[in-house]
Amino acid sequence: MNVSSSSSSSAYDALTAPPYALVASPLDYYPAYHFPRASLLSWISDKDLSLLMPIVIYWGVSLIFQAIDSAEIPYFERYRIHEPEEVKRKNRVTKRTVVLMVIVQQAVQTALGMYWLDDEDPLKEVFRDHKGEMEQYGIWISRISFALLGPSLATRLLRTCGQEMTKFAYWWAIPILQFLWASFVLDTWQYFLHRYMHTNRFLYRHIHSLHHRLYCPYAFGALYNHPVEGFLLDTLGTAVAHWASMMSTRQAIILFGFSTLKQWTTTVDSHCRGIRYRSCLATTWPTTISTTSSSVSRRTSRSRTSRTGTSSSRRG
Repeated sequence: MNVSSSSSSSAYDALTAPPYALVASPLDYYPAYHFPRASLLSWISDKDLSLLMPIVIYWGVSLIFQAIDSAEIPYFERYRIHEPEEVKRKNRVTKRTVVLMVIVQQAVQTALGMYWLDDEDPLKEVFRDHKGEMEQYGIWISRISFALLGPSLATRLLRTCGQEMTKFAYWWAIPILQFLWASFVLDTWQYFLHRYMHTNRFLYRHIHSLHHRLYCPYAFGALYNHPVEGFLLDTLGTAVAHWASMMSTRQAIILFGFSTLKQWTTTVDSHCRGIRYRSCLATTWPTTISTTSSSVSRRTSRSRTSRTGTSSSRRG
């Protein structure tokens, strides 16, 4: 029985082993994003750049909004929701405290990143065996093609465009799928954890309510959270997404940078003291889950207010 199974497997491997080159030798194509050097920038390692990127993007975008807010430009003033007097009256936390708490969270996320990300060999990208890795992709492309199309059609397909299929899979399809999967994992992680923070009374009262002390929020207050919430929601969530997608440290630069930009469209943009643009970035697809989370937050708050009002009337 085992001998028959082994023979069958060997025959299948022999059938699907490509008698044609699925990888050019030498390689004749490199995408525009390919940089065969130790680091993207000469003055900073990829690891340090991936940790610096979220901080630069967060404060850069936030300060732009803060400048617009402070300048009181007539064009933007038409879209203001909360007036400065209302912000001072309703917020139960000072801007100094908000800035300090955000810095604490970013310090924690940087510390975890220093531990989490590999100190990759600086020469790894320089001497990376792309051809060898692509040949492994070619084997799987060949096997899948034979399984789905049959020997005759698969052979014609692979002989005609096998190299193009392998190049696309290696340089574009897999990295894009990794990125989309990481985004899905991060959004899912943050949605359910944020939702649970609102539905669990203990967590809301002792942890998540700290975030809502910023009743009339502004841009750089988006990460104003309890340190435990900041660690679980953003820092750990991004680490889990990076791990689940099996991204490299260089890919992490894009993931961490984009996740911060996405955070701007969902939190920084929605925490800018009511200033709104006609074409708001918060309508892009990655914000759907966060928008839903905000609606859950509003429903939970209304429900809690309703219960509080009922209790007060009974006491009265």
